[in-house]
Amino acid sequence: VLERSLQKKYGAGLRIDNHGVGGTQASQLLYGVDGRHSVWSEQMKNSKANIVTLNFSLNDSYFQSVPTPGVIAETPQAYAEILKQLITTARNNGKQVVLYEPNPVCKEPRQSKLQYYVAHMNIVANELAVPIVAEYYPLLNIPAWQSMLSDCVHPLDSMYSLKAGYELPVVSGIIDRMP
Repeated sequence: VLERSLQKKYGAGLRIDNHGVGGTQASQLLYGVDGRHSVWSEQMKNSKANIVTLNFSLNDSYFQSVPTPGVIAETPQAYAEILKQLITTARNNGKQVVLYEPNPVCKEPRQSKLQYYVAHMNIVANELAVPIVAEYYPLLNIPAWQSMLSDCVHPLDSMYSLKAGYELPVVSGIIDRMP
């Protein structure tokens, strides 16, 4: 949805590549253990992307609540440090970084902890002056937002459209400032 909106504004040559891996958390991306990518430093060194968006918290909060063999349990504070490493590495490789807050969820074990990960994401964004797309509380304040989730965690198209609407001005602002 975001790609279509950006292409309307900037032309069909603009492309978004989704490198997200379902069920993973920020540390798995950093250390290259998400089952699909090499370590983050190698990815950024070899990436041709101008803008890198990071959309984590849902699984970070889950694995902190549900210890899983082979998966690091990231506290909100550890999560913030991992985000800092991801951002710094991307920036050191000439990338613009944008953070996307997660959507709210209506199911434990994420529901009661997710707000703390969102808060730490915002602390990191402020500390490192990284653009952040506020999605968590705006979506949480929509009546019956739960009906826009397929399973109390993952968005339906209706919520993805809202999320793209929040993301568009932030990403467009970065594109507009690029040489």
